[in-house]
Amino acid sequence: MFPLKRSICTIHALGLLSSVAAGTDFHVAPPPLGDNANPGTLAQPFATITHAELQTTAGDTVHLHEGVYREFVLFRSTGTPAAPITYQPYDDGSGPDKVTISGFDPIRPGNNGAGHWQLHDGSIYKIQLNPNYGLIPGASTILIDGIVQKIARWPNAPSPYDFHWSNMASPQGATHDPSSEGPEPPYSGPFFTATYTDAELPGESLNEWLGARIDTSPGTGVFRDTGLVIGSDAGGLTFRYRPYLQSTAFVSEADPYFLWNHLKALDQEGEYFYD
Repeated sequence: MFPLKRSICTIHALGLLSSVAAGTDFHVAPPPLGDNANPGTLAQPFATITHAELQTTAGDTVHLHEGVYREFVLFRSTGTPAAPITYQPYDDGSGPDKVTISGFDPIRPGNNGAGHWQLHDGSIYKIQLNPNYGLIPGASTILIDGIVQKIARWPNAPSPYDFHWSNMASPQGATHDPSSEGPEPPYSGPFFTATYTDAELPGESLNEWLGARIDTSPGTGVFRDTGLVIGSDAGGLTFRYRPYLQSTAFVSEADPYFLWNHLKALDQEGEYFYD
């Protein structure tokens, strides 16, 4: 299982090669060979691409030795057309090393603060994670055996990252309370209270969807607003939401929307949610 930090890519060559300007050659290798206290030579390479990037100037080349680099790299140094900064797999003459830059961290039960898998109910299992993981913007995706899983949502999505309006719900009624504008810590920006009436909404008991996230697309349907469900009953939701970009695009009847990251939505194999 691998929660997302930023992004993932496998590289075989990165950057531009130039024979015009010669610079310094730096080497990077995953630990234990690599160490950021090293000088970055072939015999004593750095451990991270981020550290190597901080040392580079125009004309330099960074050689990446075989392995997986689990880091987010911000490229701040600048080359020139005549003297680019080059990042490339190391090649000792027998072919380039296989290098992977991954934004995913492995979760191994019983290690680094992670618990062990336990049966929750029926066919649902759970595991305790450390505080570095959870429902964090851009950092919540999970892979199992390299396959992206779907976060639990209603209506169910045919695939991860499916945001097509035809696979969303559509309320028969909506209200927006302009007097409810206010903060919703820990989030930034003004939030409003709104309601949706939807006869298709599962659940008969009070507040069955309490705490679920809601994504909705009011107005033109171009922008997606994210909110938090603060109440529900048979056929209705009350939620706090923040209009995105279009501050006057408030909720209305027939808005495409879906609920996500809630145990009640966890009803298909391959889904997950963060409690």
